[in-house]
Amino acid sequence: MKLGCIADDFTGATDVASMLVRAGLHTPPIVPYEASAALAMLLLRDYGIITVHFVGLPPGTSALMFKFIAPEALKRFGGAQAYARAVDASLNTLAGMLAEPEHLRRLLLGDV
Repeated sequence: MKLGCIADDFTGATDVASMLVRAGLHTPPIVPYEASAALAMLLLRDYGIITVHFVGLPPGTSALMFKFIAPEALKRFGGAQAYARAVDASLNTLAGMLAEPEHLRRLLLGDV
């Protein structure tokens, strides 16, 4: 089986493709912009990790930027491996949410 994902940048496509594989899906239920926004929300909610979501900045991409992390802040977090595990766990959480669009809606929009 071949999986393909069309996106405006490598990062957004990678986010969606990774979640498709993790979720065992063949068709993405969300677009890269939504995937990056949801990942950013999970990282903030579950781990306090602040990212920059470039969708609102010209030219508007689905990329996420992990700002420079000072060595002392990384040490307080538990080190680089702990940080990487937090990102990986958030990707797994998001993959699990793909089958339940209502969970994604609440994550991104709240209880509206």
